[in-house]
Amino acid sequence: MRRGNFRCLEFHPTTKPSAAVVWLHGIGERGSDISLVARYGLPADLSRGVLLTNAKEVCPQLEGDGEWVAVRLLALLSELQSEVGPAILVGYSLGGLGVCEFLRLCGPGAAVVS
Repeated sequence: MRRGNFRCLEFHPTTKPSAAVVWLHGIGERGSDISLVARYGLPADLSRGVLLTNAKEVCPQLEGDGEWVAVRLLALLSELQSEVGPAILVGYSLGGLGVCEFLRLCGPGAAVVS
């Protein structure tokens, strides 16, 4: 599925979600094969059915040489917020760096929960 300007893997709860979780993958999952996104972490557990959530899970995929750019992420989060409600951004490895960069550039407009 395409969402914004990303190809995304999505997981939907059985009930109406009141939030969205956006999972940013690491460097090894970049490219054009969307199945790579489900190799590790949250999307892997959701794919195997070992984890269930009550949120919409959105897992965008970067192009082969891409980096997580705050402006692109902001557009994706805005789309999800208007559709579902609060959107949470999490990441692993390169994705974690993307979360940090997003907070650095968009921090004043981002609600951070610790």
